[in-house]
Amino acid sequence: MEKPPPKFASKLLLALASVLFFLCLLEAASRLYFNRALERHPEYLRELLVEPDSRCIYRLRPGVSVKDARVLKFDRYFRPTVELRVDVSVNSKGFRDEEFSRKPPGVKRVFCLGDSITYAEEVAARDAYPKVLERLLGGKAEVINAGVFGYSTLQILGRLEEVLGYEPDVVVIQFPVNNAGREAVPDRELVGRSVGLSRLLHKSRLFFLLSRFFGRTGRRGDVIRVQPEESRAHLEAMAKLCRERGVKVIFLFPAHQPWQPEYDFPVLRPQYLRGLRQVAARYNIEVLDMQRKLEELGLDALLVDDCHLTKEGHRQVAEALLPAVREALGGD
Repeated sequence: MEKPPPKFASKLLLALASVLFFLCLLEAASRLYFNRALERHPEYLRELLVEPDSRCIYRLRPGVSVKDARVLKFDRYFRPTVELRVDVSVNSKGFRDEEFSRKPPGVKRVFCLGDSITYAEEVAARDAYPKVLERLLGGKAEVINAGVFGYSTLQILGRLEEVLGYEPDVVVIQFPVNNAGREAVPDRELVGRSVGLSRLLHKSRLFFLLSRFFGRTGRRGDVIRVQPEESRAHLEAMAKLCRERGVKVIFLFPAHQPWQPEYDFPVLRPQYLRGLRQVAARYNIEVLDMQRKLEELGLDALLVDDCHLTKEGHRQVAEALLPAVREALGGD
Protein backbone atom coordinates (compact mmCIF):
# COMPACT_ATOMS: atom_id res chain seq x y z
CA MET A 1 0.00 0.00 0.00
CA GLU A 2 1.40 3.38 -1.03
CA LYS A 3 2.08 5.98 1.64
CA PRO A 4 -0.06 9.12 1.41
CA PRO A 5 1.69 12.09 -0.09
CA PRO A 6 3.50 14.25 2.48
CA LYS A 7 1.23 17.20 1.71
CA PHE A 8 -1.89 15.15 2.54
CA ALA A 9 -0.37 14.01 5.86
CA SER A 10 0.58 17.56 6.74
CA LYS A 11 -2.90 18.84 5.95
CA LEU A 12 -4.49 16.07 8.03
CA LEU A 13 -2.27 16.87 11.02
CA LEU A 14 -3.01 20.57 10.64
CA ALA A 15 -6.75 19.88 10.52
CA LEU A 16 -6.59 17.68 13.63
CA ALA A 17 -4.52 20.28 15.47
CA SER A 18 -7.01 22.99 14.50
CA VAL A 19 -9.95 20.94 15.76
CA LEU A 20 -8.12 20.20 19.03
CA PHE A 21 -7.23 23.88 19.46
CA PHE A 22 -10.83 24.90 18.77
CA LEU A 23 -12.14 22.36 21.32
CA CYS A 24 -9.66 23.68 23.90
CA LEU A 25 -10.93 27.21 23.30
CA LEU A 26 -14.52 26.02 23.71
CA GLU A 27 -13.61 24.18 26.92
CA ALA A 28 -11.91 27.29 28.32
CA ALA A 29 -14.94 29.42 27.43
CA SER A 30 -17.27 26.81 28.96
CA ARG A 31 -15.31 26.82 32.22
CA LEU A 32 -15.48 30.60 32.37
CA TYR A 33 -19.23 30.52 31.74
CA PHE A 34 -19.74 27.67 34.22
CA ASN A 35 -18.01 29.54 37.04
CA ARG A 36 -20.07 32.67 36.41
CA ALA A 37 -23.27 30.67 35.95
CA LEU A 38 -22.96 29.20 39.46
CA GLU A 39 -24.59 32.43 40.67
CA ARG A 40 -27.61 32.08 38.38
CA HIS A 41 -27.81 28.29 38.47
CA PRO A 42 -27.01 26.98 41.98
CA GLU A 43 -27.76 23.43 40.75
CA TYR A 44 -24.46 23.59 38.83
CA LEU A 45 -22.70 23.43 42.20
CA ARG A 46 -23.52 19.75 42.60
CA GLU A 47 -22.02 19.00 39.20
CA LEU A 48 -18.79 20.61 40.37
CA LEU A 49 -18.70 18.58 43.58
CA VAL A 50 -19.08 15.02 42.23
CA GLU A 51 -17.41 12.48 39.95
CA PRO A 52 -18.71 9.16 38.55
CA ASP A 53 -18.13 6.05 40.65
CA SER A 54 -18.82 2.42 39.69
CA ARG A 55 -19.82 1.36 43.20
CA CYS A 56 -21.90 4.39 44.26
CA ILE A 57 -22.88 5.78 40.80
CA TYR A 58 -21.17 9.02 41.86
CA ARG A 59 -19.21 10.29 44.83
CA LEU A 60 -17.91 13.58 46.18
CA ARG A 61 -14.85 14.73 44.28
CA PRO A 62 -11.83 14.74 46.62
CA GLY A 63 -10.17 18.08 47.27
CA VAL A 64 -12.78 20.38 45.72
CA SER A 65 -13.63 23.64 47.51
CA VAL A 66 -16.17 26.37 46.71
CA LYS A 67 -16.34 29.58 48.72
CA ASP A 68 -19.56 31.50 49.33
CA ALA A 69 -21.66 29.10 47.26
CA ARG A 70 -25.25 30.11 46.58
CA VAL A 71 -27.78 27.53 47.78
CA LEU A 72 -31.53 27.71 47.14
CA LYS A 73 -34.32 25.84 48.89
CA PHE A 74 -37.88 25.60 47.58
CA ASP A 75 -41.46 25.38 48.82
CA ARG A 76 -44.04 22.79 47.81
CA TYR A 77 -44.62 24.58 44.50
CA PHE A 78 -40.86 24.63 43.77
CA ARG A 79 -40.66 28.37 44.32
CA PRO A 80 -37.36 29.49 45.91
CA THR A 81 -38.02 30.49 49.50
CA VAL A 82 -34.61 30.36 51.15
CA GLU A 83 -31.31 31.61 49.77
CA LEU A 84 -28.14 30.74 51.65
CA ARG A 85 -24.42 31.35 51.30
CA VAL A 86 -22.12 28.58 52.48
CA ASP A 87 -18.54 27.44 51.99
CA VAL A 88 -18.34 23.87 50.70
CA SER A 89 -15.14 21.83 50.95
CA VAL A 90 -14.50 18.13 50.34
CA ASN A 91 -11.43 16.58 51.92
CA SER A 92 -8.88 14.42 50.14
CA LYS A 93 -10.84 11.23 50.93
CA GLY A 94 -14.13 12.54 49.50
CA PHE A 95 -15.97 13.58 52.67
CA ARG A 96 -17.50 16.94 53.57
CA ASP A 97 -15.34 17.10 56.66
CA GLU A 98 -11.89 17.94 57.91
CA GLU A 99 -8.92 15.81 56.92
CA PHE A 100 -8.46 12.64 58.94
CA SER A 101 -5.99 9.76 58.91
CA ARG A 102 -6.16 6.12 59.92
CA LYS A 103 -7.59 5.83 63.40
CA PRO A 104 -4.89 6.25 66.06
CA PRO A 105 -4.85 3.81 69.00
CA GLY A 106 -7.34 4.68 71.71
CA VAL A 107 -9.43 6.97 69.47
CA LYS A 108 -13.12 6.21 68.93
CA ARG A 109 -14.71 7.07 65.62
CA VAL A 110 -18.31 7.58 64.45
CA PHE A 111 -19.35 7.91 60.81
CA CYS A 112 -22.71 9.42 59.82
CA LEU A 113 -23.94 8.15 56.45
CA GLY A 114 -26.96 9.49 54.60
CA ASP A 115 -28.16 11.73 51.80
CA SER A 116 -28.40 15.53 51.57
CA ILE A 117 -29.98 15.70 55.03
CA THR A 118 -26.68 14.51 56.51
CA TYR A 119 -24.49 16.23 53.90
CA ALA A 120 -26.32 19.45 54.88
CA GLU A 121 -25.49 22.01 52.21
CA GLU A 122 -27.99 24.36 53.87
CA VAL A 123 -25.65 25.03 56.83
CA ALA A 124 -21.93 25.42 57.44
CA ALA A 125 -20.11 22.10 57.82
CA ARG A 126 -19.56 22.70 61.53
CA ASP A 127 -23.33 23.16 62.06
CA ALA A 128 -24.39 19.87 60.43
CA TYR A 129 -25.57 17.33 62.99
CA PRO A 130 -22.45 15.09 62.77
CA LYS A 131 -20.15 17.92 63.89
CA VAL A 132 -22.65 19.15 66.49
CA LEU A 133 -22.73 15.60 67.84
CA GLU A 134 -18.94 15.54 67.95
CA ARG A 135 -18.92 18.65 70.15
CA LEU A 136 -21.66 17.25 72.38
CA LEU A 137 -19.50 14.15 72.92
CA GLY A 138 -16.87 16.43 74.40
CA GLY A 139 -13.88 15.06 72.54
CA LYS A 140 -14.62 11.42 73.35
CA ALA A 141 -14.94 10.47 69.68
CA GLU A 142 -14.36 11.75 66.17
CA VAL A 143 -17.61 12.13 64.24
CA ILE A 144 -17.23 12.25 60.46
CA ASN A 145 -19.85 13.41 57.98
CA ALA A 146 -20.15 10.78 55.23
CA GLY A 147 -23.41 12.11 53.75
CA VAL A 148 -23.75 12.68 50.00
CA PHE A 149 -26.61 14.57 48.39
CA GLY A 150 -28.96 12.50 46.24
CA TYR A 151 -27.91 9.15 47.70
CA SER A 152 -30.21 6.15 48.02
CA THR A 153 -29.80 3.11 50.28
CA LEU A 154 -27.99 1.31 47.46
CA GLN A 155 -25.44 4.10 47.23
CA ILE A 156 -25.08 4.31 51.01
CA LEU A 157 -24.35 0.58 51.03
CA GLY A 158 -21.49 1.19 48.60
CA ARG A 159 -20.29 4.10 50.71
CA LEU A 160 -20.40 1.96 53.86
CA GLU A 161 -18.04 -0.58 52.28
CA GLU A 162 -15.51 2.26 51.92
CA VAL A 163 -16.20 3.74 55.37
CA LEU A 164 -15.52 0.44 57.12
CA GLY A 165 -11.93 0.71 55.95
CA TYR A 166 -11.50 3.69 58.28
CA GLU A 167 -12.27 1.53 61.35
CA PRO A 168 -15.42 3.14 62.77
CA ASP A 169 -16.72 2.08 66.16
CA VAL A 170 -20.24 3.28 65.37
CA VAL A 171 -22.07 4.16 62.16
CA VAL A 172 -25.23 6.24 62.07
CA ILE A 173 -27.24 5.41 58.94
CA GLN A 174 -29.74 8.11 58.02
CA PHE A 175 -32.48 6.67 55.82
CA PRO A 176 -32.46 8.55 52.48
CA VAL A 177 -35.63 10.15 51.15
CA ASN A 178 -34.18 9.77 47.64
CA ASN A 179 -35.22 6.12 47.56
CA ALA A 180 -38.64 7.38 46.56
CA GLY A 181 -37.35 9.63 43.79
CA ARG A 182 -38.25 8.83 40.19
CA GLU A 183 -35.76 8.35 37.38
CA ALA A 184 -35.62 6.68 33.98
CA VAL A 185 -34.15 3.48 35.47
CA PRO A 186 -33.83 2.10 39.02
CA ASP A 187 -30.56 2.61 40.86
CA ARG A 188 -29.63 -1.07 40.63
CA GLU A 189 -29.16 -0.70 36.86
CA LEU A 190 -26.64 2.10 37.31
CA VAL A 191 -24.30 0.45 39.82
CA GLY A 192 -21.29 -1.47 38.53
CA ARG A 193 -21.00 0.29 35.20
CA SER A 194 -17.57 1.19 33.86
CA VAL A 195 -16.87 4.84 34.65
CA GLY A 196 -13.53 5.42 32.90
CA LEU A 197 -14.94 7.38 29.94
CA SER A 198 -17.68 8.95 32.09
CA ARG A 199 -15.11 10.21 34.59
CA LEU A 200 -13.07 11.74 31.77
CA LEU A 201 -16.09 13.42 30.17
CA HIS A 202 -17.31 14.57 33.58
CA LYS A 203 -14.21 16.78 33.87
CA SER A 204 -15.32 18.71 30.79
CA ARG A 205 -17.56 21.73 31.34
CA LEU A 206 -18.23 21.82 27.59
CA PHE A 207 -19.66 18.30 27.73
CA PHE A 208 -21.79 19.24 30.74
CA LEU A 209 -23.26 22.34 29.08
CA LEU A 210 -23.92 20.51 25.82
CA SER A 211 -25.60 17.69 27.75
CA ARG A 212 -27.88 20.14 29.51
CA PHE A 213 -28.68 21.91 26.25
CA PHE A 214 -29.64 18.66 24.52
CA GLY A 215 -31.51 17.33 27.54
CA ARG A 216 -29.14 14.49 28.45
CA THR A 217 -28.80 15.48 32.12
CA GLY A 218 -31.45 16.32 34.63
CA ARG A 219 -33.94 14.02 32.91
CA ARG A 220 -36.53 12.38 35.15
CA GLY A 221 -38.57 9.26 34.55
CA ASP A 222 -41.38 7.33 36.16
CA VAL A 223 -39.41 4.56 37.88
CA ILE A 224 -39.02 4.55 41.67
CA ARG A 225 -35.28 4.54 42.35
CA VAL A 226 -35.37 2.00 45.19
CA GLN A 227 -38.52 0.07 46.05
CA PRO A 228 -39.32 -0.68 49.72
CA GLU A 229 -38.38 -4.36 49.43
CA GLU A 230 -35.03 -3.43 47.83
CA SER A 231 -34.46 -0.87 50.54
CA ARG A 232 -34.93 -3.50 53.23
CA ALA A 233 -32.36 -5.74 51.52
CA HIS A 234 -29.84 -2.89 51.39
CA LEU A 235 -30.34 -2.11 55.09
CA GLU A 236 -29.91 -5.78 55.96
CA ALA A 237 -26.68 -5.93 53.96
CA MET A 238 -25.41 -2.88 55.86
CA ALA A 239 -26.34 -4.39 59.22
CA LYS A 240 -24.63 -7.66 58.30
CA LEU A 241 -21.45 -5.94 57.16
CA CYS A 242 -21.25 -3.96 60.40
CA ARG A 243 -21.93 -7.02 62.56
CA GLU A 244 -19.11 -8.89 60.81
CA ARG A 245 -16.72 -6.00 61.57
CA GLY A 246 -17.93 -5.52 65.16
CA VAL A 247 -19.31 -2.05 64.36
CA LYS A 248 -22.39 -0.75 66.20
CA VAL A 249 -25.22 0.67 64.07
CA ILE A 250 -27.88 3.30 64.74
CA PHE A 251 -30.69 3.91 62.24
CA LEU A 252 -31.91 7.50 61.87
CA PHE A 253 -35.22 8.03 60.09
CA PRO A 254 -35.76 11.66 59.02
CA ALA A 255 -38.71 13.97 59.52
CA HIS A 256 -40.54 15.06 56.39
CA GLN A 257 -43.21 17.59 55.50
CA PRO A 258 -46.19 15.88 53.80
CA TRP A 259 -46.08 18.14 50.74
CA GLN A 260 -44.88 17.95 47.15
CA PRO A 261 -47.80 15.81 45.88
CA GLU A 262 -45.77 14.49 42.94
CA TYR A 263 -43.06 13.21 45.32
CA ASP A 264 -43.53 9.69 46.63
CA PHE A 265 -41.69 9.66 49.94
CA PRO A 266 -44.65 10.70 52.14
CA VAL A 267 -46.71 7.93 50.49
CA LEU A 268 -44.06 5.21 50.73
CA ARG A 269 -42.71 6.31 54.11
CA PRO A 270 -44.66 3.70 56.15
CA GLN A 271 -43.35 0.87 53.95
CA TYR A 272 -39.75 2.10 54.14
CA LEU A 273 -40.00 2.54 57.91
CA ARG A 274 -41.55 -0.91 58.35
CA GLY A 275 -38.66 -2.56 56.49
CA LEU A 276 -36.12 -0.58 58.50
CA ARG A 277 -37.71 -1.62 61.80
CA GLN A 278 -37.73 -5.27 60.70
CA VAL A 279 -34.00 -5.14 60.03
CA ALA A 280 -33.41 -3.27 63.28
CA ALA A 281 -35.29 -5.91 65.27
CA ARG A 282 -33.33 -8.74 63.67
CA TYR A 283 -29.93 -7.14 64.30
CA ASN A 284 -30.73 -5.38 67.60
CA ILE A 285 -30.27 -1.89 66.15
CA GLU A 286 -31.69 1.23 67.78
CA VAL A 287 -34.03 3.30 65.60
CA LEU A 288 -34.49 7.04 66.04
CA ASP A 289 -37.55 8.27 64.14
CA MET A 290 -37.29 12.07 64.14
CA GLN A 291 -40.80 12.72 62.81
CA ARG A 292 -42.65 12.92 66.12
CA LYS A 293 -39.88 14.76 67.97
CA LEU A 294 -39.54 17.48 65.34
CA GLU A 295 -43.32 17.76 64.92
CA GLU A 296 -43.62 18.43 68.65
CA LEU A 297 -41.01 21.18 68.38
CA GLY A 298 -42.50 22.62 65.17
CA LEU A 299 -41.46 21.34 61.76
CA ASP A 300 -41.74 24.75 60.10
CA ALA A 301 -39.04 26.16 62.38
CA LEU A 302 -36.71 23.16 62.00
CA LEU A 303 -36.91 22.43 58.25
CA VAL A 304 -35.92 24.81 55.47
CA ASP A 305 -38.04 22.88 52.96
CA ASP A 306 -39.71 19.46 52.95
CA CYS A 307 -36.90 17.58 54.72
CA HIS A 308 -33.66 19.56 55.05
CA LEU A 309 -32.81 20.89 58.48
CA THR A 310 -32.20 24.38 59.75
CA LYS A 311 -29.24 25.00 62.04
CA GLU A 312 -31.54 24.44 65.01
CA GLY A 313 -32.93 21.31 63.37
CA HIS A 314 -29.43 19.88 63.10
CA ARG A 315 -28.85 20.64 66.77
CA GLN A 316 -32.05 18.83 67.73
CA VAL A 317 -31.05 15.75 65.71
CA ALA A 318 -27.59 15.72 67.31
CA GLU A 319 -29.10 15.94 70.80
CA ALA A 320 -31.50 13.09 69.98
CA LEU A 321 -28.60 10.94 68.78
CA LEU A 322 -26.33 11.69 71.74
CA PRO A 323 -27.63 9.08 74.26
CA ALA A 324 -27.68 6.29 71.66
CA VAL A 325 -24.19 7.11 70.41
CA ARG A 326 -22.81 7.34 73.93
CA GLU A 327 -24.21 3.93 74.74
CA ALA A 328 -22.89 2.43 71.51
CA LEU A 329 -19.43 3.80 72.32
CA GLY A 330 -19.47 2.07 75.68
CA GLY A 331 -21.49 4.42 77.85
CA ASP A 332 -18.63 6.70 78.83
